Amino acid sequence: MKRRLGIAVACVVVSGCADPMGQVPRLDQVQLAEGAAQPHAVDAGAPVVPTLDTSERPRTGLLGLFARKADEAKDTAPASQDPVQVAALAPEAASDVTDETAKTAVQSPQTDDAKPAKPKGLAGLFGAGAGSSSKSKKAARGPKPGAPDYQQVSLGVSLPYGQMARVCDASRAKMGKKVEGYPRRGSKVSLLDSNPESTGARNFYLTGFDDGCARQFTGALVMLGSPEDYEAIAFGASGKTLPKGETDKAYRKLRSKICRVSEKKPCKQMSKLNRSTVFVTVYERFGSNPRWKNILLHDGEVLAMDVKG
Repeated sequence: MKRRLGIAVACVVVSGCADPMGQVPRLDQVQLAEGAAQPHAVDAGAPVVPTLDTSERPRTGLLGLFARKADEAKDTAPASQDPVQVAALAPEAASDVTDETAKTAVQSPQTDDAKPAKPKGLAGLFGAGAGSSSKSKKAARGPKPGAPDYQQVSLGVSLPYGQMARVCDASRAKMGKKVEGYPRRGSKVSLLDSNPESTGARNFYLTGFDDGCARQFTGALVMLGSPEDYEAIAFGASGKTLPKGETDKAYRKLRSKICRVSEKKPCKQMSKLNRSTVFVTVYERFGSNPRWKNILLHDGEVLAMDVKG
């Protein structure tokens, strides 16, 4: 029994002295595939830093929100031009393309699609109110073609009697002296005389129009009258014998729109008409006249003009 136990102990001692890795192949004996990465020695004393895969790491908070928005923008952004074609160009050709593209971007007119969006909120509210006013629209377009004051001339040009034109390239001081304004208090329309000392035909100018241009015409004597003055004559007994023209038609239409009554009834809005409307009577000569010119102005616009006699 003791003999067998001694033999077993000896076997255990002998096996403990053997190499336990003897059957494991060595690294230099392993056959690596062509192109495989080469092994490198690792310093046994260096600390091992674990590598974390952050591709699936959730992003939270504001940084996560902005990061997700940036990723979405990258995914939805349109693909750029073919990089291969750009890279294949010679440096001189690429420079030409860049310069030509810059010139095109500067010179290209703005299309409807490229127009800036209308502002919203309070800025859009106040901006829309200022830009959509009727006066701004009238100032932008001016008189329509065919209107009695559509023609434009330079300062000093003499017009035949009965015609009217716009003067937009001269200061008010060069037109003459102000001889009358309408209304008398807080004048909106001013009458300028190029030669107040003269009694002959000369240039007169009217200012106070939405487009900023004066209206020029030729005459020897000019008078301004209110709608109330006009009605006292035109709607009275003597008015039946007076000739009718374009200014009469235009005034009756305007009066019906503002007063909403027939010409036989008094207008309750006469004060409003008197502030915004004026009749201009131009005489060809100082003294007796076989004909005269009438101009009807309303709210910074020439409504009608005619010659009667």
